[in-house]
Amino acid sequence: MGKSLGARVIACASSAAKLEFCRDLGADELVDYSAGDLKRALRELCPKGAGVVLDMVGGPFSEPALRATGYGGRFVVVGRAKLGMTVLDLS
Repeated sequence: MGKSLGARVIACASSAAKLEFCRDLGADELVDYSAGDLKRALRELCPKGAGVVLDMVGGPFSEPALRATGYGGRFVVVGRAKLGMTVLDLS
């Protein structure tokens, strides 16, 4: 969806197969969030923050995804692939 609107798309997933699927759909950058520090990876790719973040996973990945949102950006929760409640420390 983002690519059709001209956006730079950064896809985050937990496996090489999922990331390759995202690349096939047109993602510009790929991040394996199970292999390292998601917050650091997103900060390196988008130092001023993202304009729109779609959180489809939830759980422990919501906070770094939220913190990757730039000033005036939008954080959209689409689903929760991880079971359980997502708790965000907004301090």
